[in-house]
Amino acid sequence: MKHRKSELITHVDCLSRAPAKDSSNRFTYFLDEEVNAIQIETVNTISTNIVTAISIAKETGNDPELAELRTKLINGKIQDPEYTIQSDIVLKGQRVMIPKSLRGEILKELHYTHLGIVKIKQMARRYCYWKGIDADIESLVKSCHDCAMVRKDPAQITTHGWEQPQENFERVHMDYAGPFQNHFFFVLIDAKSKWPDIRVIKNAPTSESTIELLEDMFSTHGLPQVLVSDNATIFQSKSFRLFCQSNGIVQKFIAPGHPATNGLAERHIQTLKNKLEAMQHVNIPMRKRVQEIVNRYRITPLENNKTPAEIYLGRKTRTRLDAIKPVHYGEATSSPMVSDRARKFSVGDRVQVRWFHKNKATWKFGVVTEKFGKLHYQVELDNGYTLKRHINQLYKSSVTNVEDRKETTVIERKQKLPNEIIIERRVAPHIAPQQQAERQEVVHPQQDAERQPEPVRRSGRARKPPVRLQDHELY
Repeated sequence: MKHRKSELITHVDCLSRAPAKDSSNRFTYFLDEEVNAIQIETVNTISTNIVTAISIAKETGNDPELAELRTKLINGKIQDPEYTIQSDIVLKGQRVMIPKSLRGEILKELHYTHLGIVKIKQMARRYCYWKGIDADIESLVKSCHDCAMVRKDPAQITTHGWEQPQENFERVHMDYAGPFQNHFFFVLIDAKSKWPDIRVIKNAPTSESTIELLEDMFSTHGLPQVLVSDNATIFQSKSFRLFCQSNGIVQKFIAPGHPATNGLAERHIQTLKNKLEAMQHVNIPMRKRVQEIVNRYRITPLENNKTPAEIYLGRKTRTRLDAIKPVHYGEATSSPMVSDRARKFSVGDRVQVRWFHKNKATWKFGVVTEKFGKLHYQVELDNGYTLKRHINQLYKSSVTNVEDRKETTVIERKQKLPNEIIIERRVAPHIAPQQQAERQEVVHPQQDAERQPEPVRRSGRARKPPVRLQDHELY
């Protein structure tokens, strides 16, 4: 075996060094530093309103990375079943891919109620995605001053927990929080689904007020089997014990000085206070603040990756975060209650319409101008008024325009009575009785010659009330 230099075997070595031609039709983007700077400036001037599917679709086209990805998906250059396009929005699985210009607004929405890092990550995995989203969430939460000020102590040792209930609302935990920010908070938690129900009151709680709150809650959820609480006087009073006994509810009290036994309610109270303290600069009423916190907690995944709403209600509840997903309405299916032989009207058909005046049903006439669905129509009446009616309130009509007939009748009546001065009634301000009698008087030339009243100086032109008063009774 002998060694030869490359210059002696150029006829072989040239093939390994020759560049291969790229036969694929790849679409690439070349952006210099100046164009990139212009794009960054444009992104910084975008409005920070609530992000919707429309704004995401628009900014996706302005984002170079997502725009290129969307183009390749449309052209078939990338065939990955994980990616889909809906309404010009790129989705990775069920998660919307957010452009760079809108990621800040999405992070603010995810952190609106100051959830922790783990909870925000779990929530984000259901709605949105971009490269490095976990790192951005960690950076946002760790740099939040309000979250840092209300951060809880490190977790202590694990205690023996309650047995897992078999059904929802089988065992519930309750407790009061307050006074906090001039309010009291009654917290009721379902042991299985962790579904929270919180009520805000201004006055100090009593046994009677607690019974009223529980009756209101139980009217929605039903009666529980077990009710866990601390040893407060309002929970051990005679009236409260009688309330539980009469409804078949078993009371269980924690050991004095050991609130961890009722830890489910205690943890929710701690969470509620932390969120309220972090949101104290938000200019909304206290009840609205509590509603936002409770609703956001109900859609936050638990350790089993299911939300309290999914466990308790068996479905997902819609929030503002769902607005970033494109809305798709299912194809309309004919209702079995609507017969194919049902009456139908077309735009331009003349119809007879139900009209309600002073709790009395009458009829008016008009023309169909628009159709809503299969059973509702918009009708323009002869007097110009537009209304919406169900098909059960409509008839086809051959009656001509009522307003034209009224004008013809008035002209004919005036032609038959040339010697009369017709004083039409109209709505007027208060007039003295003597002046009112003079205005309502009809003067005939055949009256007694001895009585010669002063001639009434009025215009001789034909007058009629305004069209807008046709449907009113004049006095």
